[in-house]
Amino acid sequence: FTIASLSLIGIPGFSGFVSKLYLARGAIQAEAYLYLAIMIGASLLTASYLLPIIWSAFFLKPGEDAKDHYHGGEASWLMVAPLVATAALAISFGGIIPGFLRVQLALAGAVARQVFGGMP
Repeated sequence: FTIASLSLIGIPGFSGFVSKLYLARGAIQAEAYLYLAIMIGASLLTASYLLPIIWSAFFLKPGEDAKDHYHGGEASWLMVAPLVATAALAISFGGIIPGFLRVQLALAGAVARQVFGGMP
């Protein structure tokens, strides 16, 4: 949950950062500063409702929260393994793999220029 939340917020090193970075760069290049402000505002709102959950999970003692639903015990590996795999992919696509995707990005730009005709 924490890794997914940080990715949704757009923290560098997580997969959501790459997409938000490209959207922000596109908005700046198109001089669409209103859209850039909306994207930044959306990230701040996302942070405002996800970070308190993370704070509660890691920094509050059981019983401090008004609704303490924790009953103890770790989940089985059948439930933990997919979560760990997804978290690893979120970190990989955010911090490691984007450097290897430059060829695909150039290809996507060439296709976009062909489809939309002469756009930079």
